[in-house]
Amino acid sequence: MNKLRWIWYVVIVLCIGVAAWVAPEIPFQSNPDAYTLIPEEDRKALEAFENEFKSNGYQINIMVLKHQNKWETYEDFQWMDRATRWWHVNDSLQTLSITNVPFPVKTFLGIRTKNFVPLESKERFNKWYNRADSFEDITRKFLSKNRKYGLLFVPSEKYSDANIRAFNKEMKKDNVTLLPLDYAAIETELRADNQHETLVLSSISFVIILLLFLAFTGSLRGLMFIASMIMLSLSLTTLFVYISDMWFSIHMVAIPCMLIVLSFTDLMHLIYTHHKIRATVNSRAELRKKLGKSLNRPMILTSLTNMVGFVLFLVLSDSPTLTDISLLSIVGVVFAFLTSRIIAIRMLTPELRLLKEGTGSKWNHFHSKYTERWRSKRYWLLAGSGIVAILLAIVVWNKSVINNVPYVAEGEHPSFEAVGVMSDHFFGDKTGAIHFTYNEPTDLWNDRSMQYLEKLEAEMHKQFPVKIVSNPTTLAKRYHRFQRNGHPGAFSYPTEYDSVFLNNINLLGGDNIVSHENGVARIRFSFSNFDLNKSLASWKNMESFLKENPPPKELTASLSGVAYYNDVTTQRFSENILMGILISILFGALITFVFVRNWTIFVATLLANSLPLIVALLVMILFGSDLNPISLFFFTVIMGLCVDDSIYLLLHSDSGTKGSLYPIAVTSVVLAVGFGAFLFSGYDWVQPFGWSFLIGIVVAFVFDVFLLALFTDRNSIFDANV
Repeated sequence: MNKLRWIWYVVIVLCIGVAAWVAPEIPFQSNPDAYTLIPEEDRKALEAFENEFKSNGYQINIMVLKHQNKWETYEDFQWMDRATRWWHVNDSLQTLSITNVPFPVKTFLGIRTKNFVPLESKERFNKWYNRADSFEDITRKFLSKNRKYGLLFVPSEKYSDANIRAFNKEMKKDNVTLLPLDYAAIETELRADNQHETLVLSSISFVIILLLFLAFTGSLRGLMFIASMIMLSLSLTTLFVYISDMWFSIHMVAIPCMLIVLSFTDLMHLIYTHHKIRATVNSRAELRKKLGKSLNRPMILTSLTNMVGFVLFLVLSDSPTLTDISLLSIVGVVFAFLTSRIIAIRMLTPELRLLKEGTGSKWNHFHSKYTERWRSKRYWLLAGSGIVAILLAIVVWNKSVINNVPYVAEGEHPSFEAVGVMSDHFFGDKTGAIHFTYNEPTDLWNDRSMQYLEKLEAEMHKQFPVKIVSNPTTLAKRYHRFQRNGHPGAFSYPTEYDSVFLNNINLLGGDNIVSHENGVARIRFSFSNFDLNKSLASWKNMESFLKENPPPKELTASLSGVAYYNDVTTQRFSENILMGILISILFGALITFVFVRNWTIFVATLLANSLPLIVALLVMILFGSDLNPISLFFFTVIMGLCVDDSIYLLLHSDSGTKGSLYPIAVTSVVLAVGFGAFLFSGYDWVQPFGWSFLIGIVVAFVFDVFLLALFTDRNSIFDANV
């Protein structure tokens, strides 16, 4: 072994070591908002509108008080009030629960506030409890409809694990459980799960690949060579993520596994070609020249086809998350190509034997006999396959459903249960809004505008499973109730909107709904997540309603909100990606046509590359999985892998012949089973991809070597060595 090879091995070991050292320091992204597909321009507009409203200047932690039965007795609410005061601890930052919500009332001395729940006596409490639903605008924000859950809003500076432990010790109540909504704890656990999941999937895939390679070839030396090259390309990708300060998200968990499997393809073809030609060369330079001549074109084209889908994502997405996923995948494929084409080739010598003599000869002999026997029936096979592809495509088209990207929110920490409670019983999963602008407060606070806003709210309830609505009309009705000393029957519009009302909007809860200084207001509504197609229909109906029912001339109104932009963009982005995948398949077939100049092979290649993707989509449908930007990302990987075999079959040559069956068979089996690592994932949304990849790659292999090969005349078709 010469000095240069030793140097390369030292570099490889150093890269792997440094990557293993810095990998745990890569920042992790668990914020659900990071997975939205909102274009940057719309995101900035949302943030700018949000900044128009006053901020209280401090952050709040939400805690869920879970009752074993339900919150209904006087004693229960007395305990809740003590729990609220325990967190308050005489600080200017108010801790809120339903027991101490400031409720404004009129007195001879002016406006004062009292606690919403009267706890002075059991009789007054029972009277309040019997009519609590009459104050739904307040009650439903602090107590769930089934009364099983209550919310406690605690200033963030008071929240700590130590305080949680102290509270549970000092305020322990047998039938009540405190569920803190601690996003830091959620992120910590998700990060640990993400690291574990990434390591497990990568390790399983890596071990499967090496064991299968060893089973097929029986070469420990070849196994060590491939293992070192895969680890090098993966380490270089890890270093890129660390140096670029890229956030690693939950939806990137399968990418390292994907890159490991993709790296294997070129390496397998490289060592097999080296095995075939090493005896025909006399020097390392001649070996590299022959390897390059044989593999340059297919290596470049397979890398390009693998990146087509990633580039589509990069071009079409304005979302930072999908941009990072695309960029990471492109960089990984580039490093895999450079490792194979530059480093791995330089590590090979004519004397180095990585495979046993005669490896693959039986496979190639069998394939030659098959192609000669079935060549006369190839057009019938092509026609039959085309009919099957069309029928399956119709089924997929009718059954496939586009939906939002799933958010993983499962874990052991009580905060995960708190997230579920908040979603199911309080604020839902998604938030929409209608934004208003006006010049003077009187443009908003008048009977005509209030009736219009109430009409919009009624339409929201008609279109969406609304959980909570924050509407300027609620502020107006609260003011009239205040004028009538808190009588629930007075929750209606006042006769006039006087200076007392305008100067005390914040006391009525309007600091996040109306900003007179900036002339903006909004209706915010939250709802439970539901089918994207239904959601899009609801948004469309709301848009139509706004057009058909324009606001009074003093107001402007526009549909907005995170859920609105995310849903619309998800649909548009997914449709564009599907169209891009179809164009990419057609483009891949056209590339082969440029080289082979044969229309029949073009049709056969188009069929061999599209049918596996159709089958993979069908598998996803059978598993009940929806199409979304993340699943479509993985389908672009399947698309690239399907094209790989076709390229190597048609454009790779060794010893003057087209690509052999053996390396194509080995890579297909290894890829299919290697992606089977997804079946071991702890994330439900990842598992179906194991079957999709396995079945899709098997179908691609069958159609490449048993259909496309029937149309390749090895003596007359383009010779890749020329």
